[in-house]
Amino acid sequence: MGRIADHKTFKVMEFSLKGLQGLYDIYRLRKKYCQYTYDGRWSQKYELDLCHLYPIKGDEGFVGEFSPRNLLIAPSRINKAFKNKVFDAGYKVKLPPPSKRISGVNEVKNSIKRNKRFRGAVLEFQKIHKLKPPKKEDIEGVIKPSQDFTLEDIVRNESLRLGVRIPTEASVETKFTTIIKGVVDKPAKSVKPVAYDAEELKEIRQWSCSQWERDLPDAELITYTMLRTLDEEGVVTIEGRDFPVDRLLEIYLEGQVREVMSLTFEKEASASKATREVLRGFSGEENPHESNVYLEVADEDDLFTGRV
Repeated sequence: MGRIADHKTFKVMEFSLKGLQGLYDIYRLRKKYCQYTYDGRWSQKYELDLCHLYPIKGDEGFVGEFSPRNLLIAPSRINKAFKNKVFDAGYKVKLPPPSKRISGVNEVKNSIKRNKRFRGAVLEFQKIHKLKPPKKEDIEGVIKPSQDFTLEDIVRNESLRLGVRIPTEASVETKFTTIIKGVVDKPAKSVKPVAYDAEELKEIRQWSCSQWERDLPDAELITYTMLRTLDEEGVVTIEGRDFPVDRLLEIYLEGQVREVMSLTFEKEASASKATREVLRGFSGEENPHESNVYLEVADEDDLFTGRV
């Protein structure tokens, strides 16, 4: 409620079950990266914030979105260093006239109560996640994080989630700063995912050596072709998200496709499907295993002439 009040308008977020789920997922991801431990008292490995790429207090008449695509999980010290400085990054919305802006938490609550769609989204979200007020009771035993993450892991995963290219040979702080400043263009703005036309897809299928390749749906066949030809300047769309091919290649060679996709997609089915598409594209195998990293680059002409 308070975060919406800070933004002064409901337009900063998608107030639906999908929109609430997206914010909930990134909040949980931040907690996961903080790596909380309890052993008589709480401690955490990293102090991390949800940083607005386009800030809450931006240019006159604009405010940054309260959405996963405008939020970066980064060290608190970096977030505090930049405060509300505006860079060429993130997403913003135009504020309504002053008389129509939200002026506090109570107004947010009352607006949700009055708006049937808003109220329905909140109730459905609470029902799905069985959210209840936290109990003020002592915790017994020891709680440890389920996974270990370094800041290098976090910035790499965040760059992939946001679809932003970062320098490979640079310090962790420089990589986080690159995302915040928008120094390196987002692929979505500079490079569009390839879209083969019907005739090109027909030709690829015609010269394919394997029946399973010919049976791939169009979208998966495009991804498969892009990864097989190792178009490192390209971008592919998997499960509705755009991924730079060079970043996918990096995590493939490191054997971390499954791990990264599980962090990128909240739904296990989507993460599994994305993992399979990436592994299949780089290995050229129908049912690949991440433990067996194999890369044979195919020339695009080979895909059209059946020489792969």
